[in-house]
Amino acid sequence: MKLLIAFCLAATPSVGVSESNKGRDRDLSWTDAGLILGGAAGYLGLHKAKLKWAIIDWSEPGPGPRWQEDTVPTTAVIGAGVLLALSSGVEGGLVEAAGMAQAGLVTTAVTNIFKVLFARPRPDFVDRTTRTYDSPEQRDEELRDARLSLPSGHSSAAFAFATQTGLWLHRAGCMRGWSTTARYAGYIVPLTIASAVAWTRVSDNRHYPSDVVAGALLGSGVTLGLDRWQNGRPRCP
Repeated sequence: MKLLIAFCLAATPSVGVSESNKGRDRDLSWTDAGLILGGAAGYLGLHKAKLKWAIIDWSEPGPGPRWQEDTVPTTAVIGAGVLLALSSGVEGGLVEAAGMAQAGLVTTAVTNIFKVLFARPRPDFVDRTTRTYDSPEQRDEELRDARLSLPSGHSSAAFAFATQTGLWLHRAGCMRGWSTTARYAGYIVPLTIASAVAWTRVSDNRHYPSDVVAGALLGSGVTLGLDRWQNGRPRCP
């Protein structure tokens, strides 16, 4: 569906937009490549990082809700990001595709830094300590993950992709002469989907509400900051 939307956008003629009002005018740069590679390196480097750098000593949580499967698996979030990068690339070229990749990778790297520093126990931490595991390695991995609650990675990634999608559609609307209402409507659907993803992290007992709020603010904040730094203010409001 996202690819279909992108192809339709690409086929839509630009209507009555002056050269000075176009939504995008920069070329791909080494900065884009550096952000993508840096974000990927940060994510991979922190993915298995020990929690010895935690700056907060949380009190041991009391009995909490039971562990349960994810409503939205991590692979689904990654797949959505890849699909959005391809879609934005089809419509807006490599710059838009790079922007989507940067939003996801840099946000994920920053999220992992905070997860390691805060090492907050998840709501299902106690339940994970009492489960039976197939191997000591699996137990160690699960208990490590059980202390990575703040901020929510699903929420930060979902809001990063949603915010970048809104920015991409805003630029596409500028180039095609869409009304201001239509351009800002492009933020509503992706942000609503991101909010639903964030809520599942609470209903799945993987995060506290404060974790998902922090993740949402982080994802949108990093994405808006990167976009403003590289693209400046939108050429049309």
